[in-house]
Amino acid sequence: MGFYTITNVGNARLNDNSTGVSLTKWGSQSQTTIASKPSNDLLNGCWMREVAYHRKTGLPLFVATDNRGQVQNFERADTDCIESFQVIADGEVQLKLLYSQAVHKWSGISERKLNDVKRWTDTGRHVLIASTYPDFEVLQAEESDELSECPNWGECRVICQENGEYTPVEDARSIFDTIFGYSCAGPSECTETQINCIPFDALLGCAARAHEICRLLCLDGIQAKKLFVDEVQSDRFCWSFHVAPVIQLKNGSTRVIDPVVSPDGPVSIGEWKYLMDYTGAHYVRRATRYIRNGFEIQDQACCTTWRTLSAIAAKQEKHRLLETIT
Repeated sequence: MGFYTITNVGNARLNDNSTGVSLTKWGSQSQTTIASKPSNDLLNGCWMREVAYHRKTGLPLFVATDNRGQVQNFERADTDCIESFQVIADGEVQLKLLYSQAVHKWSGISERKLNDVKRWTDTGRHVLIASTYPDFEVLQAEESDELSECPNWGECRVICQENGEYTPVEDARSIFDTIFGYSCAGPSECTETQINCIPFDALLGCAARAHEICRLLCLDGIQAKKLFVDEVQSDRFCWSFHVAPVIQLKNGSTRVIDPVVSPDGPVSIGEWKYLMDYTGAHYVRRATRYIRNGFEIQDQACCTTWRTLSAIAAKQEKHRLLETIT
């Protein structure tokens, strides 16, 4: 169990002569081989997409296996900063993270790791962290190889309608085109008042992206809401959750503004779910809700959202994520 980079796919062999995936322990040269498919067949498609994604980008992936080399669990690893922490019980600590703005719970933490948490917080070190959704249970955390110190950002206040209800609009197409016009071709630049682009080609960062779109709509006097779905597993997408802005037309119908899922234009909620091959429940929440079952950002926007988008855009350029991952 731990963070790994994907070394090879297809050539490695296990004891039963089945095809495996070669992994290199993150931060070392130690290599291991695991099965090319997880024990849970439902995760096979998402697992191979993650393998392709992480092999191409070189980003670390959290992987837990059994003693036969079968994958039991895997999660993308995020680089974040610990804004504060609180010990709530023996071996249990809550972490308030800066980029994700979420409170994570770490159970079964050792005294050594707790000392690491204190050091990372005090010294402003970036941390590589893997956690579950929607519970935000920490699976593993290590000091990142990111050399810069964690930033100290102020809040940027933009208040929209207090009741949080839709502002009916005449035309969804023109709104979509305006928002899509912010699409990134490279890293975005964050100031305390604006961001100059939004990375719509990225496969991650939907919460920050949806929040910034709602803020931009708010500045134009349009109150949107957010549309959440839980785990998405399809040929195109593998997400633990997804969120996108939704607006209401004057005829009472709604349209989803999500250039990641539908780059051709706004779509109905039914069409949006169809494009993701998603048949589960969906949830409409106020625009201030950052995570469906989590916290709200009453100010509607803050620099952490923009910095998150900027970091995603920079990763796109660095790892050429604008290319389709197959």
